[in-house]
Amino acid sequence: PVIGRVLGQSERLTGQTMLINTSCNRHGEPIVHGAADALGTFASAGFDSMLLGSYLVSREDQNE
Repeated sequence: PVIGRVLGQSERLTGQTMLINTSCNRHGEPIVHGAADALGTFASAGFDSMLLGSYLVSREDQNE
């Protein structure tokens, strides 16, 4: 119920519903500490894109 309320309020305020896992780690691995760790997790986890500071990192092949 709490997550539902959070998502509902987000949708009312922004028109978007989403939930972001800010810990950025894979099961059994430690939480990411820094840009190099984040890029390694991005590459191995198969994310479509991620924000890294003020940069949007995306896969070139995501639309293929």
